[in-house]
Amino acid sequence: MARRPKQKNMTLITDARTKQVAFSKRRHSIFKKALDLCTLCAVEMAIIVFSPGGKAYSFGNPSTEAVLNRFIAAGFSANLMMIRRRNSSSDEEERARQEATMAELNRQYSDLSAQLKEEKKREKELKKKMKNLPDIGKMNRDELMKMKEWLEDLRVKVQNREDEMLAAQTTMDDDLRLTLGGVYSAGDQACSSSVKTHRGEAGDEDFSANMDDGDLSLSLSAFVPK
Repeated sequence: MARRPKQKNMTLITDARTKQVAFSKRRHSIFKKALDLCTLCAVEMAIIVFSPGGKAYSFGNPSTEAVLNRFIAAGFSANLMMIRRRNSSSDEEERARQEATMAELNRQYSDLSAQLKEEKKREKELKKKMKNLPDIGKMNRDELMKMKEWLEDLRVKVQNREDEMLAAQTTMDDDLRLTLGGVYSAGDQACSSSVKTHRGEAGDEDFSANMDDGDLSLSLSAFVPK
């Protein structure tokens, strides 16, 4: 049986001159084996080595620059694709968040529009009933006192209703800001402000608050001249 040659133990060469000689011999050997591999397998290859003194040596097939450019381009393309995937994912999340925001704002707007429509309807009905109020100039003292009490009571109810609506609207706005990350549209603000009941003097137009038709009929009958 043929004996295998014993492998030499690889140890670091400490002598600078010996190290440079060993580097030169082995560098040529590495480049020769690389050339053989390129010839046999038709592969593209690039090798860059630095001598102990810091000098660079390279081998490339077809050239070092061509192989490096191809390698860099491949890495750049991979990184670009990764960035595009991340951006695409971020864009989809942003679109989903915006759609959720718009859906919530549309729901808020629809609710407020319905409330406004209902309040206007009640206001119109109440104005019709207010036309049936008796002539103040023909009322006696007792009737005037009753009417004054009724108006004071109505004013308090209107004030309370206004405060309730303002508090509810403020709470709704705060919840919307927290839920949607502070997104708040100008259209929503305009609609919100339209729903608010505006107080006037004793003859306010928005007497619709907190008074149903039955209450109004009973209240008016208290001071209608007999």
